[in-house]
Amino acid sequence: MKADSTGGNMGDKADVEISENPFEPYIEFLRQQLEDQDPIFLIGFIVALAVVFITCVFLKYFLTSKTVRSAVLLVGLCDSGKTLLFSRLLASKFKRTQTSITDSSAPYKAKNDRGSAWTLIDLPGHDSLRSMYLEKFKSGAR
Repeated sequence: MKADSTGGNMGDKADVEISENPFEPYIEFLRQQLEDQDPIFLIGFIVALAVVFITCVFLKYFLTSKTVRSAVLLVGLCDSGKTLLFSRLLASKFKRTQTSITDSSAPYKAKNDRGSAWTLIDLPGHDSLRSMYLEKFKSGAR
């Protein structure tokens, strides 16, 4: 009977040792070292960690949130040749143009480009229309 009772006690001790955190001595040592340090050093260390964390978050945000801006806006004053440039890029020939009061857009693929297509947008040059169309299309422009 004694062998059974000691064997039962051994199993209980093993369960207690397994359930104990194996990192407890290290955590206790770290806690003791932190209590012995100067508070200014700890504040500086926490601020440095916060700066590194915030920098990583900003880098992750800016590097992964690239929006596809595939529009090229042709913006300028009235009678400056925007519509002529627009038609020359698309048709590769000279066309007679006149002052436009609406936007014109068309897909454009450069001859030496490897597959990316842009949207060319010709905006009116009149002062009262230019700002309205610029606000409308600037979010998709390069």
